Amino acid sequence: MTVRDKLQNEDYEIRMEAVQETIDQRLLVEVIMMDTNYNVREVAYERLYDKELIAYVIVENSNLGYDILDYNAVDKLNDERCLAYVVRNSSNVHVRSKAVERLTDSSTLKEIATNDYDPYIRHLAQQKLLSN
Repeated sequence: MTVRDKLQNEDYEIRMEAVQETIDQRLLVEVIMMDTNYNVREVAYERLYDKELIAYVIVENSNLGYDILDYNAVDKLNDERCLAYVVRNSSNVHVRSKAVERLTDSSTLKEIATNDYDPYIRHLAQQKLLSN
């Protein structure tokens, strides 16, 4: 049985096994965005290491609603470009605020502090600039 076959199985334990067998980053993205089982999605997030794909999934998922896995995945990002992408494109204030907290680039923080549509996010960026 192939990994894709296992991912189509109704039994979440078989899908979990498939996730643990693969390092295919795009396949892991599919699992995170489509699987209905929290534990399967959590393991897929743990195996996802491509920072741009992590940022993409965080944004796409947060636009569908709040998910603690997306919030926690912000911790996997240490690339300023990916963090800025999350701040600028996610619709979830919790995810966005966590990404602002992880930003260190002063020019990005200034841009967010000045131009972000959300006053709370602007405030966080301003506070971060003052503390640096």
